[in-house]
Amino acid sequence: MNTYGIPLDKDMSFHLNGKNKAAKDIETHELSAVSSTTKPYSFKIPSHVIGGIDVLSSHMGISRNQFVNQLINTFLIQAFSEFVDGYSSEFVNQGKSEAQILLDELSRSIDGSDVSDEVIQFLNDETLMFIQEHDMASSVYLNLPSGKFEAE
Repeated sequence: MNTYGIPLDKDMSFHLNGKNKAAKDIETHELSAVSSTTKPYSFKIPSHVIGGIDVLSSHMGISRNQFVNQLINTFLIQAFSEFVDGYSSEFVNQGKSEAQILLDELSRSIDGSDVSDEVIQFLNDETLMFIQEHDMASSVYLNLPSGKFEAE
C-alpha cells in the first residue's frame, strides 16, 4: 500500500522505478568521480575466483569491473589497518591509540612515495572514515602545523 492506501505491485511500481533510477544515478556519480582519472590495471587471479565475481556481480546487476572496484574501495584501508595492527604489535607504541598508529603508518607510507594530492586526499578520507566506522578514536583532527591527521 502506498501512502494513499492503494496497493502497489512492487515489481511494477513507480516507487521501484524511482529506487532503481536513484541507484543508477548514485552509481554513475560514484563512477564519474573515479573514472575521471582511471587507469587500466590488470592482474591474474584463478578462474574460479573470476567465475565467482561474475556470478555475484551479475546477480547484483553490475559489471565485473564495477564489482571489483567496489571491493577494492571497501576493503583497501581495512587491509592496510590489519597489516599495521600486525606490524605494530611487535613494537612498543608508548600509549598511542590504534587510530594514531594507523594514521602514523599512513603518513610514513605517503611520505615515502611519489603520489598526487588526489591520492593523498583519497587515502586520508578513506582512513578517517574507517577510523570513525570502527570507533577507533574519540576524535581525529588535522594538526594544521604538520598538515597531518592525529587522533586522541
